[in-house]
Amino acid sequence: MKSSNHWPKHFYLVAAGADAGAHRHKASRDSMGSKAFNLLRMADVGLPVPPALVIGTHYTACPDECMLPVFAVGLPALEQASGLKFGDERRPLIVSVRSGAPVSMPGMMETLLNVGLSDQTVPGLLRQTGNPRLVWDAYRRLIACFGEVVAGLPAALFDEQIALVADGRDERLLDFHELRDLTRRFLALYQQHAGHVFPQDGNLQLSLAVRAVFASWNSPKAQAYRQINQIDPSIGTAVTIQSMVFGNSGAHAGAGVGFTRDPTTGEKRLWVDFLANAQGEDVVSGRRNAHGHEALATVAPRPGASSKKQRRRWSWSSWTCRTLSSRCRTVCCTCCRPARANAHPWPPRALRWTCSTRK
Repeated sequence: MKSSNHWPKHFYLVAAGADAGAHRHKASRDSMGSKAFNLLRMADVGLPVPPALVIGTHYTACPDECMLPVFAVGLPALEQASGLKFGDERRPLIVSVRSGAPVSMPGMMETLLNVGLSDQTVPGLLRQTGNPRLVWDAYRRLIACFGEVVAGLPAALFDEQIALVADGRDERLLDFHELRDLTRRFLALYQQHAGHVFPQDGNLQLSLAVRAVFASWNSPKAQAYRQINQIDPSIGTAVTIQSMVFGNSGAHAGAGVGFTRDPTTGEKRLWVDFLANAQGEDVVSGRRNAHGHEALATVAPRPGASSKKQRRRWSWSSWTCRTLSSRCRTVCCTCCRPARANAHPWPPRALRWTCSTRK
């Protein structure tokens, strides 16, 4: 890793044991967004937060300026914290790329998951996980999301292929042979409609993903939301690059959104929407009907019990479990943002997190 003297001013590392002075200079909600700032708080109290690199809100107006420090200093620090290497053919680091403003703007900006997967890194992730279904499912998700968010392709192009392959079944029931076939169809569709092949270079994927997330700050829907809610457009958004956890790893994994208060009434009780064998966007996009805390406790008893403990620890909170497993002893937090209980004028402090098996 580079010397702490060279750590970029508006970059932040969220990781166990990270030197606060070297990697968290003047960390605040305004500088790194509420989502990442809450990750930092959770990491500091000992919750298992997968390592993350945060590009500060400073770069919203000049995203090109963050690219050199991302690859020269930030990404190597994230690799060291995770023990994996981005783009490596044997032990690849796969990341999510998320937005996060100082003020909550749910659903207004873009997220990309599974960044770093390619024809070259698929064999490495197969060796790491021993789960071909997970790997091909994650790869096809990346191609479709990248096509929609970065290349501007209509989601319907990919949805039609899913419908053809699934033939009326839930796509979570597709086996790895079908998902591998779907991935190849997606690659061909991407090339046909984007006019170029899907980027196989991980660094190119990451740089385009970061630019796309920053650009989504000025999307029409984001601008309209800020205008309606009287949010200052100058606050900008941060971008969080975080080691992926996989909720699509099987029947004992999943994704969900949880609240420590009823989001409608504000009553102090655990509220969870959970979907087994899924990634976070399956739930938060509203494309699927999720289940409650009972489903979480049945599929993954240990994280289910842990979520109750974390509810007591983080009073007046909202959190998201995007991926988890019955072998996981507690939740792994990967995504946080403020939320509001609609029935109350006070905004409860909020968390949004992801759980996964941590080997």
